[in-house]
Amino acid sequence: MEFKLIDLNGQEIAEVVGEGQAMEDERGALDLMAQARELGARTILLREENLPAAFFQLRTKLAGDILNKFAVYRVRLVIVGDFEKVESKSLRAFILESNRGDVVYFAQDREEALRWLGTRD
Repeated sequence: MEFKLIDLNGQEIAEVVGEGQAMEDERGALDLMAQARELGARTILLREENLPAAFFQLRTKLAGDILNKFAVYRVRLVIVGDFEKVESKSLRAFILESNRGDVVYFAQDREEALRWLGTRD
């Protein structure tokens, strides 16, 4: 996976660029975090297309397992996608709850993601 490094007011953000999945499971999440940290980034920005479909099916527990790794290792993850189209009540609730925290944020577009990150240090 390739990254584009963004400097946002001194905060290094590793933006995943290109097609394909950035991670498939917890191990992939750890690898992605390690790659970002090698670049000096403690925040990763990616698109929903970079995640497996199972991530958005809460019954698989994949989202919870992956996001727990980000919380444990204190790496922020911002996921950009069209989350207005989400029909699942449980997934909507999951997104809203995640957005109340400081580790994971689901943004409608890249600009919203960068605005949110700009309020974090």
